[in-house]
Order: sequence, then C-alpha cells, then structure tokens
Amino acid sequence: MSRLLFYLLFVLSLASCDIFENEQPAIPGKIVFSMPDNSDEAYHQIFVMNTNGNELKQLTFFDQNSAFQPSWSPDASRIVFTTTLKSFVGGTSIYIMDADGSNIQPMKLSSEAIFALSGSHPTWSPDGNKIAFHSCACEIGTRISDIFVYDLETDSVSQITDHPSWNAFPSWSPDGNQIAFTSNRDYLNEGENRLTQDLYVVSIGTSKITKVTDNGNISGWAWIPYSSKVLIGSNLKPFKWYSVDVSSSAIDSNFHLNEDPEISRYRPIKWSHQGRILMTLSVTSELTLYFYNKEEDILTKGTIMENTLGFDWYFNDSFN
Repeated sequence: MSRLLFYLLFVLSLASCDIFENEQPAIPGKIVFSMPDNSDEAYHQIFVMNTNGNELKQLTFFDQNSAFQPSWSPDASRIVFTTTLKSFVGGTSIYIMDADGSNIQPMKLSSEAIFALSGSHPTWSPDGNKIAFHSCACEIGTRISDIFVYDLETDSVSQITDHPSWNAFPSWSPDGNQIAFTSNRDYLNEGENRLTQDLYVVSIGTSKITKVTDNGNISGWAWIPYSSKVLIGSNLKPFKWYSVDVSSSAIDSNFHLNEDPEISRYRPIKWSHQGRILMTLSVTSELTLYFYNKEEDILTKGTIMENTLGFDWYFNDSFN
C-alpha cells in the first residue's frame, strides 16, 4: 500500500527557524514535500512552502537524481529525505540537510564511510537523536523489508524488526519509546491478498510487537500527542475513525469530524504538537490536504498535492 496513501508526514516550527519568521498564515505551519523540478527530465526534488501554498522554495538540485520522502526534525531545523544517489548496498539512500537546503550530508555509519545508508521513508524520533526507516536487506525484487533505527549521536544502526515480510512506514510514538509500522506478515499465504497490511507497534526497549488492527483495512493513522493512542481511519463500511490505546488495546470509536460527515474522504495523517489541529488527506479524484481544528470544529481546505512523492508538516502550537 502506498506510503502516500498512508503516511505522508509534515513538519515545521514557526518560532524556531529564521525561514519561518513570516506572519502566521490562516493555515499555520509549513510543508516540506517532493515534486518534479523544471528540468527536461523532471526529476523529483525537495521543496518547502507555507501550508497555504505561498512562498514556494526549492531546496535540492540533484543532477540526474531525485529526492523524495522528506521528514522534518522535531525542532524543524533539519530535514531527512530519501534520494536515488548511490547508497551503501544499492537502492535508495538517506540524506540529511538543514531546513534551508544547506549542509546536505549522507546518513553514514562513520565519517570515513563513502556511501550513505540504504533505506526509505525516514522519520525523526521526538527527541531528534534518532531516525527510523525501513530497508530491504535481501535480494532485489523480493517483498521483504524491516524497520531500522539510526542513532545520530553514535552513527550506529539497530534492526528493530526481523520478519520475512514487508515491514514498513515507521512512525514514532510521542514519548519515543515505540514505533508504529505496517506489515503484511499475517497475509503472506493469502494469495491476491498477500499485500494486505495491518498496523503494529514495536517497543524499542523490549522489542515486543503488538498488533493494533486485525482487518487489514486501514486507510491512515496518526499518533495522538501526549498519549499512547493511535487514531486510525478504516477502509471498511461504514467508514469511520477510531482510536486504539496500544498499552491496553482499548478502542474508542467516538472521534469524528463534525464539520463533514463524509469521513471516508479523509485519512488521518498527523497532529500538531499540542494536538489542536489534525492534518488529513482527502483521496478522491485529486489528493488534497485538509486541516481540522478540533477545538473550534473547523475543517479548512489546504493544498492539492499532485504528483508528490512524500511530504511532511509541522506546526508547534505550544507557542500559541
């Protein structure tokens, strides 16, 4: 299932970086994303803009290579992303740069290493010291991938999952002690349904894996700030959103968008820092971002994300 349909993360802090000193727009925050550049080959590059689509700026300019799947650091000072530049073992590689596009560096095991680590869909831990990603340590062409964590302080990598299935799209819990991910491990012998995926959570300290969903029909999810709960959008009729407390498996089916009853149109993607605003993705004839202010019960249409390969949003409402 496409990461764009699952998990297209956003990030940015209006108060922490020089490039965010503009007056706050109606839809707060900024978006980092990947789209084709203006070259004849139309390689995907990393861009940044206000959430309302203003002040577009290109950050990467790789010659005959693409950059995609960007993710903001917790303080919005850096961006980690995937690129087609050569990696340690082949496939896509992971790079890190400053929020203004400067200081582009490969994510390596040591300063002496020549190539970057291979992987996809990198995402920062809440403390900014680690980056989770998924990578295939297998033969090219197989559908096997596992979750790994890179430690920025020690330049070391830890393998978090070890299963001959597709384990992908990692997402850190608010306290940084767990990682949610999707896996088709329970559907490997299901024929045409073998690519169906459920949501799982793995504990970083104990490696214990908890299965969060059991129907293989999730359209999107988002950790709820300051909790052990995950907000999940269902693909099954009647379409609904519900939350699951991963510490107790308790299910709460009361969350809904009062502003718009057609909840099947939206996929929960990411909360603002304090949990006041939820970014959602509308998947109809076009991919459109919507922002739901839970306190004011207002749903605001954002940007149409056409031909993008990953994006991330950040708005730190702690300062508001």
